[in-house]
Amino acid sequence: MVSAFAGRTVTSALTAALYPLVGWAGISALGAVIALIGLAIRSLDLVRPSPAEPLADPSANESGHPARTSPAGAERAHVPGGETAHA
Repeated sequence: MVSAFAGRTVTSALTAALYPLVGWAGISALGAVIALIGLAIRSLDLVRPSPAEPLADPSANESGHPARTSPAGAERAHVPGGETAHA
């Protein structure tokens, strides 16, 4: 909201100063240029990846899924009969 307010304030001051020099056509052209700048910035944002997107996991297997790791204590497996086998 602060950025929107600041942008509108600067644009309002700029158009008030330019109106006597360039008239309504110049102010309309300025609005079009500002809109095109906004569209260009937005299109660049669509082209490059967002920092919020996760990077490729180097431990992922060929299918893209993370490699399985053994949880703590997984080296022991229960064998039918109640005994514990060690891997």
